[in-house]
Amino acid sequence: IFSLANLSDALAIRSALERRPQRALLVGAGLVNLEMAESLSRRGVAVTMLEKCDHIVPGLDPEMADLVEAELARHGVAVWKGRSVRTFFGNPDGRVQSAWVSGIAEPVAADIVLVDIGVRPETGLARAAGIALGRSGAIAVSERLETSAPSIYAAGNCAETLHLVSNQPVANALGTAANKQGRVAGENLARVPAVFRGVLNTWVVRVFDAAVARTGLTEQEARACGFLPVAAQITAGARARYLGEEPVTLRAIADRASRRLLGVQAVGGGADKRVDVAAVALTAGMKVDEAAQLDLGYAPPYSQVWDPFLVAMNALLRYL
Repeated sequence: IFSLANLSDALAIRSALERRPQRALLVGAGLVNLEMAESLSRRGVAVTMLEKCDHIVPGLDPEMADLVEAELARHGVAVWKGRSVRTFFGNPDGRVQSAWVSGIAEPVAADIVLVDIGVRPETGLARAAGIALGRSGAIAVSERLETSAPSIYAAGNCAETLHLVSNQPVANALGTAANKQGRVAGENLARVPAVFRGVLNTWVVRVFDAAVARTGLTEQEARACGFLPVAAQITAGARARYLGEEPVTLRAIADRASRRLLGVQAVGGGADKRVDVAAVALTAGMKVDEAAQLDLGYAPPYSQVWDPFLVAMNALLRYL
């Protein structure tokens, strides 16, 4: 049974794979386990993924998560939603051999178990030093990443930051933000003034043959933040039809009251490109009307004349 937190976990998993396990149980359907599902499947391991929520990939709206689930199923990964592990059973050698899963009468056989159930900020040192924590549970910092203790800085998974769309403090556990924060903290330590603006929780992951990406807020998150969200979902070709259309599905979220773009999710060919465009639009605080007029590059191998991002923006306009 392995967690998925650091390099030592990866080395231990690689060692376990030398015993050629036949059945893997993945607890949690987050980004790391999505990657592990593909990696194990390509090694010939039968993979079952458990998710206690009613849809996989919590960072997506259910409609988009269903597309990811279909891609997993197409490659033989069994996905069980609304299920959780009660306990594990081992063999005389001390290795896992099965698990008791809620709603399943018989133990589920497993030769290897990978647990990916979320990330919490490690704040033990800060608490012991009397450094203040923020509303998100991470270490409270200024825009210069300075903590409540003068000249002490925090960056990465342990540090709280601002979400640029919701304007709320969040604990961001993505390496992209951590790298930027590390640079900003280092510059300030070197007496070079710098600020960290915040995050959009932008990420991309490969799930077999599909790229899956998101930025900003989902519809559910937008509603929880007090917006009046509307959503439009479209499927369009990521490139010219005669070159192999390579469809991509986009789901775009906007605020009905302000017409501001709030978030975009994408599954399929070129999902990363469209979400990166959306991240720029979100950072600029664009309204959907403005985003629908962006002058994006076009050539048949890379896009259609109407890029899928622009198709999604124009579809969204009809709901505003």
